[in-house]
Amino acid sequence: MQSPDLEISSPPTHTLEPQQLASGKNGPQILPSNSEKLDHEDNENNSGLLKSKEMFDFSDLGNIRVWRNASAEFWAAGVLTFMVGASVALTSNASYPFPSIFIGFAHLPIIGLLIVAIGPISGGHLNPIVTMTAVFTRVLSFPCGLAYIACQTVGAALGGALLRSLCTQKTIDTTSLGACVFENTMFSVGSAFIGESVIAFTIAFVVHNVALDPKQSKEFSLSVTAFVVGATFAMVVWLSGGINPGWPGAGTNPAKCFGLSVGSGNFSHHWIAWVGPLFGTLTYAIAYSLMSPFHNYPKKQRKDSLR
Repeated sequence: MQSPDLEISSPPTHTLEPQQLASGKNGPQILPSNSEKLDHEDNENNSGLLKSKEMFDFSDLGNIRVWRNASAEFWAAGVLTFMVGASVALTSNASYPFPSIFIGFAHLPIIGLLIVAIGPISGGHLNPIVTMTAVFTRVLSFPCGLAYIACQTVGAALGGALLRSLCTQKTIDTTSLGACVFENTMFSVGSAFIGESVIAFTIAFVVHNVALDPKQSKEFSLSVTAFVVGATFAMVVWLSGGINPGWPGAGTNPAKCFGLSVGSGNFSHHWIAWVGPLFGTLTYAIAYSLMSPFHNYPKKQRKDSLR
């Protein structure tokens, strides 16, 4: 069953309506809108992925439905940034002995609930890493990706600014509100770039294969997807936060990093929070192109590969 809210208007077939609710063996599922077109055994050329012309059709930016979806990303990114930054401020004020564990696992309910909340509207990206992955793997058009990332970034800036108004200057100075900054006297710029890239690749690998891939996403319900994605972010924040005392851990979300930098006024090495994920997601997209289930094989070989 499709969500009634998604039937307000009919967008061009190549414009991302990132996800729809559908019924499957596991109950209501959150799937790409073109998932019903996929028939891997009968039509090897119908992958459900966007073609080159569709990927760069800027007429998508004139579609009100795209901006409705992007507006959901705006508000969700603002809430995410505010809540994550608040969890960082809390660890400082309460003197938690292992702040990365608390902050990491705070991501699980925050991200999980936001995915459930806006998943049926926009797909619940919340994060330029997810959007970059969707674009690079041809699930989302480039213009739609730009709209999403712009709204995520502005929304995160709003969330960071609101958080600043609630925190003391001491808390801001001590924690930078969780902005993605580090001391390069203890941790090199090159190491930070590698860390951000590897973590972004990990996030892209899990999120794409669980939530974005038109074939794989049919296997998971919305609640399972929200839990898996939230748990992934929780684990990478927790684990990366303890690698080196000069590095607070991977940013995991460039828009969130920007918003918290706006809130704290600290933009030290902020570019790494964007360039690292860009490199990591692009690397994943290249790897995915080699292992994609949508490769065209001779019919017999293709059937064997699907067994």
